[in-house]
Amino acid sequence: MNVTIYTLNGYYNYGNRLQLFALSKVLERIHVDNNSYWPRNNKENAKLFLKHATPLALRYRKDRKLRKFTKKYITKQVKAPTGETIVVGSDQVWNPNYLKKYPHLLDTNRANNISYAASIGTSSLTNEQKEMFKRSLKKYSAISVREQSAKMLLQPLTDKKIEVVADPTLLLDKVEYEALERRPRNLAENEKYILCYILGNRDHQEAIEEYAKEKGYKTIYFSDKPDSSYGIEEFLYLIHHARLICTDSFHACVFSFIFERPFIAFRRTGESNYMYTRLQNLIDTFRLKNREFNGKEITKENLKVDYTEAKEKLKREQEKSLDFLKKALDVKK
Repeated sequence: MNVTIYTLNGYYNYGNRLQLFALSKVLERIHVDNNSYWPRNNKENAKLFLKHATPLALRYRKDRKLRKFTKKYITKQVKAPTGETIVVGSDQVWNPNYLKKYPHLLDTNRANNISYAASIGTSSLTNEQKEMFKRSLKKYSAISVREQSAKMLLQPLTDKKIEVVADPTLLLDKVEYEALERRPRNLAENEKYILCYILGNRDHQEAIEEYAKEKGYKTIYFSDKPDSSYGIEEFLYLIHHARLICTDSFHACVFSFIFERPFIAFRRTGESNYMYTRLQNLIDTFRLKNREFNGKEITKENLKVDYTEAKEKLKREQEKSLDFLKKALDVKK
């Protein structure tokens, strides 16, 4: 069987590249040949690249590193799907804001469509959006989403059963990510630091800095924007070796969990607050309530690292997710 993975471009987003890397690897392991397709708008890429205040040389280094990782590790890109089956996912492929630009991520033109861990990234849908999903989901032979909240929104719109499955990054073992790691040149081998991977506003920076000063730790701030020259391999290293990860990013939380590191999940403020549904689902699924920021300070509870129960739950989620893929793609066990 040959399938094409439909996903988002991702630009500078580490989680986007890693979820595609993981999904491709998982498909290969169940003997499904695959390639990938994501929209590439050169004009839009150029605008995103040039509009930031980050020094140009820094942006070039980051862009080059992400392109190199994609070329080396991610399944072959195609300009058009080559097989009859499309796997849409993961990431926020069904976010209505993105579907305005890339409608093919929902309304494909292929004979057989499957969604894997599709995320909506919103807590509500307009009537117009509901009709769009109702019309398009008829073309899918199997549907899975990443969050329970997404299932609650979409299940009334289709007579097909919608499954909630794990993000593809959670289907690989940590040793596979360790093999990709590379220590940043500007970081000493045993340096103690707090990693602050924050995509929204840095509203809680004062609390982070206060804790870092108390412990004598360095703080490292960066995001998915071209505000650093870190590549994906360095992103993984920084999470794996941090004393604490402070983040509002879903995938930064995921990799903190995979590497069994203490992390604190922050809510984004303003219009981006709806993004927390993804983190809330991760926290609820694996019972990680002590990972949430209390809005005031970093507590001893935040620093406890015992993922024994969560890892047992992960095994069950992995089995369920793989069973979904095998059944959807008619792979014999």
